[in-house]
Amino acid sequence: MTDLRVRRTDRAIQDAFVKLVLARGFDSVTVSKIASEAMINRQTFYKHYTDKYDLAEKMSQQVTNAYETMLKERVALAKKNVSFISAFNTLLPDIRQLVATYRNQILVLRAIHLDRFDFNQSLRDHMSWAVSQILNQHPSEFEQAILDSLSIGMMNYVLKVGKLPSTDEIERSISHVLKLFA
Repeated sequence: MTDLRVRRTDRAIQDAFVKLVLARGFDSVTVSKIASEAMINRQTFYKHYTDKYDLAEKMSQQVTNAYETMLKERVALAKKNVSFISAFNTLLPDIRQLVATYRNQILVLRAIHLDRFDFNQSLRDHMSWAVSQILNQHPSEFEQAILDSLSIGMMNYVLKVGKLPSTDEIERSISHVLKLFA
């Protein structure tokens, strides 16, 4: 188990990073600024991360691990023929916890676009995996594009509004979308 002081320092560094990126943008953030905001010295920062890119990648891994755990639960429910709405209700506490815990980190990570780091692509890859498990085949490019838009759109909504839609809202929206294609 990690020492509590190490976890507190990690949290302070990540919180400082999120605050600075939201306020100034990723390119303007430096290790010195992160250390100052976290009230640590630069050497302490370097004991935890090699640079701001490493910090972003490790934060991304934390979020995607939580997301992947939830997707695995969704796949397991689908394999038991649990409907989407029932699965949503089952996973609702986990989804709420994910949003509450990682909302600002997700906002920051989605805003960082680098050659070696693409959080949005990582989320799409995880979603594609889950869909292929549920359908027992890889989705076509068209299906994947629709699912990407749907999942990213839902995420944008939740991040903007700060809360999940109700089950009734989801059922109504699915019904309306199906009417569009009927």
